[in-house]
Amino acid sequence: MVCPVCRNRHDFKPLFPELCAASNYICEECGLVFIADEKISPDYYKSDGYFERSPNISLKEIFVSKNMLLNSGRKRISLILKLLGQNPTHGLKVLDVGRGYGELLAVLKTDFGCDVLGVEPSEKAAKKGMKMFDIEISPLLLEEFVESSTEQYDLVLCSHTLEHTSTPKTFLRNLQSLVKEDGFLYIEIPNVLCPTGGFDLNTFLYNEHLCNYSIFTLTKLIKESGMYIYSYSDKIFLKVVCAKNAFKEKQSIPFVSSAEIERYLTKYNSNYKFLNKIFVYLNKFEYLVRLIWYKIEDLLEVFTKH
Repeated sequence: MVCPVCRNRHDFKPLFPELCAASNYICEECGLVFIADEKISPDYYKSDGYFERSPNISLKEIFVSKNMLLNSGRKRISLILKLLGQNPTHGLKVLDVGRGYGELLAVLKTDFGCDVLGVEPSEKAAKKGMKMFDIEISPLLLEEFVESSTEQYDLVLCSHTLEHTSTPKTFLRNLQSLVKEDGFLYIEIPNVLCPTGGFDLNTFLYNEHLCNYSIFTLTKLIKESGMYIYSYSDKIFLKVVCAKNAFKEKQSIPFVSSAEIERYLTKYNSNYKFLNKIFVYLNKFEYLVRLIWYKIEDLLEVFTKH
């Protein structure tokens, strides 16, 4: 067994079955929580597995609304712009890797006049995104795109994708190769110290999340891949803006030990009660109500155009 971040080969502690069903280990050297004995084939993503068979059903076509995606996209772009600070945004050349239907690109194109391109391994999702938002999305894996392209971009986005790969250093080096020398890379992933949506650990540390990071392990991985930290936020999700040049590095990163992560997960699991599950389902119900409202807006928009 080898830690995908620090290459430790000896000091690991299993978190299953006490905390989760999937075979997650914690690296006692750097604190990465990862699944060691399960690899997900790239074909799973290319054959629409994530959009059709994943337990994360929110991106299935039946649960997708154009206007809901755009509303969510505008909120996310606003947060990204805050992390980019005073750097110019209008007219940038932007690439979004593994971002499903491409709503972030749609916002950057329509609101900021950016030249945009998406990379999404699911051909079905890529086609739907292109139809919804009138943007170009290449139905390729990142490594396939890197092999076929010599272009570089002012801004590369990669949201909720890095946690799905068992070879994160290779993945980050591929992303880095697509960034201009004075450009930026934005990464967003779940935070192991803030389980998404209040889910229990069995749901949060599930088999598709091959690596689960703290801000410390994520930035350690980024730096070992040859990039520097421009800005970050670790509230709820981990959001990091990376730069290729050391002079752009603006923030130091707090150390988070493996013991601290293990204590947090153990306490979170022991404190998780039936009321927490009710909260999760209330959130799902609220999401469904909003989805229905946006679906009605989508239909009215189509009706008025005709």
